[in-house]
Amino acid sequence: MKNLLRYFLLLLTAGMIITSCQKELSAETGTSKGALVKDAGGNCAPATPNGTFKKDTALTNNNYVDVQVNITEIGVYFITTDTVNGYSFKASGVTVLTGANTIRLIGVGKPLAVGTDNFKVKFDGSVCDFAINVLDANGGGGGGTAVAAFTFGSTAGTCTSTPNGVYAVGLLTNATNYVDLAITVQTAGTVNLSTAQNGVQFSINGTIPAGATSIRLLASGTPTAAGSFSYPITSSAPTSSFCNFNIIALPALTPAVYTINCVGAVVLGDYEVGAIMNPTVNRMIVSVNVTTIGSYNITSTANGVTFIGIGAITSATPATQFITLNATGTAGSTVGNVPFSISGGGGTPCNVTVPFFAAGGGGAATDSISCTVNGTPAVFKNFGFTSNIMFNASIPGVEILTISGDSTNNEGIELLLTRTGTIMQNVPYNVNQGLATLLSSTYTDANSVDFLSVTGSANPTPAFTVTITNIENGALGVTGTRVKGTFAGALKESGGTIVKTITGGYFDLTF
Repeated sequence: MKNLLRYFLLLLTAGMIITSCQKELSAETGTSKGALVKDAGGNCAPATPNGTFKKDTALTNNNYVDVQVNITEIGVYFITTDTVNGYSFKASGVTVLTGANTIRLIGVGKPLAVGTDNFKVKFDGSVCDFAINVLDANGGGGGGTAVAAFTFGSTAGTCTSTPNGVYAVGLLTNATNYVDLAITVQTAGTVNLSTAQNGVQFSINGTIPAGATSIRLLASGTPTAAGSFSYPITSSAPTSSFCNFNIIALPALTPAVYTINCVGAVVLGDYEVGAIMNPTVNRMIVSVNVTTIGSYNITSTANGVTFIGIGAITSATPATQFITLNATGTAGSTVGNVPFSISGGGGTPCNVTVPFFAAGGGGAATDSISCTVNGTPAVFKNFGFTSNIMFNASIPGVEILTISGDSTNNEGIELLLTRTGTIMQNVPYNVNQGLATLLSSTYTDANSVDFLSVTGSANPTPAFTVTITNIENGALGVTGTRVKGTFAGALKESGGTIVKTITGGYFDLTF
C-alpha cells in the first residue's frame, strides 16, 4: 500500500502541468472512477487468470487476474475481491487515461482446498464475478482431470479474437502485445498453449475457471517480416478445437520524435535493497510530447535496476501521451532517492527519482507508524509493503507529503498532505481546509474494506487531522531528513455507513 498515495501525489502534480490532456481528479478523494466491464450474467468480461493455483501453495505475483475497467475519471484506484478459500485478489495504482483500461489483480494468500472458487470484484460501486480453479498439491484436479476442456469461438475456422498492441519489424513485443480468444468452457482446469509465426510466439500457461468466456495469449519475440500472418491454435485434450487468428506486422518503423516530461512521472512498485524486480509490478510511467510517430526504445539503469520501454507511438494525437517503462534487475545497496536519467526521441534528458529502502524496509530501525482503531492498537511497520514517507517538490511553491504502511494482518494506513506553500510544523491540517491545503486519508481493515476521509457535510466527526511535530534538518526534501507527527479523526466506509475512529496516531520516519 505504500505507493498508493504516492501515485496520487505524482498524478496530481502531473495534472497541474498537463491539465489540457486529462480530466480533473475527484476533488474529495483523488480516486479513479468508472465501472468494471461485465457480461449479462454479471461475470467480469473478460477476466483472464494467470498462474497455477494449488492447495496449500502460497500465491505469488505470477498468480493474477486481468479485468477490464471503463475509466471515466483518472486518479488513484484500489480494487479488491472478497476472500474465498484462504486467498483474495487486489490491485492499487493510478489510471492516467479515460476509457478502457486493463487492471491486474494480484493474488494474496494461500488456497486451502481443491475446487472452484467464485470471487466478486468491486470498483467504484460496480461489481462483477470471476472463478478460479484450485488444483491439489500435485497439480491434479482432486479426482478429475487437471486439464481444461474448452472450444474456441470461431467462424469458418477463423478465431473470434481481439488482438492488442503494435507489431512491427524489429520491434520487440512487450506487455501490451497479446490476443484475447473467445472460448466456451466445458471443464475448468489448466491450460498450456502456444503458437508461433514470423518471430512472434503467443502463449498461455495458467488455469481456466468455469464460466470463462475468453483467454489471453501473451506475445513474445520480434516480428521478422511485414505482412499479415495466420496463427493456428488448437485447444488441449480432451476437447479438440482448432482455429486461426491473424496478426498484421508493420514495416520497420523510423524512430519517433518526442520530448520526455519527467515532472509528474508515476513510479509503481516497491524498491528494496536486494529485491528482484518484477516487471509487471515495478514500473514507471512518463509522459511524452509527440512530434513525429514511430518506434521508441528507452533504457535507464541505476542502483542495479534497469527501466526499459520498447514500443511504438502510432498517433500524434493527443500531443501528450504516456509511455510505460518496466523494471528488471536486482536492487543494489544504495538506500535513498536514486535519480534515473530518461532520454530518447531527440529531446533533453530528464531525471525521475526512485526511492530505495533498506532490506526489510522503512529506513532507520525506529521507523514506525502506529495508532488506535476503534480502541484496538495497530502498528504499521516493515510488513509486506514497507512503512515509508515520501516528499515531492517538483512543482515550485507546492509541498506534498505521503505516509503509508501495512501491518501483519494486512491492515493499511495512508495519509496525503499537499499544500500550496510550506507545510509547517505544529499546525493541525484537516480534511476541510479546501484545495490550497488538501488532506486525504485512508484506513484499510484486514478484510480489505477502505475507510476514507470525506470533506464537507458528509465528513464524520471529529474531522481527520494530521500535524507535523518535527522536521529534522529544518526542511522537507533534504536527504536523510526525518519527520515526526500525529494524526487522528474519523473515517467513513467507502460506499457504506460504518465509521472508524482513529486516535493516538503517530509516525516517526525517514525518507
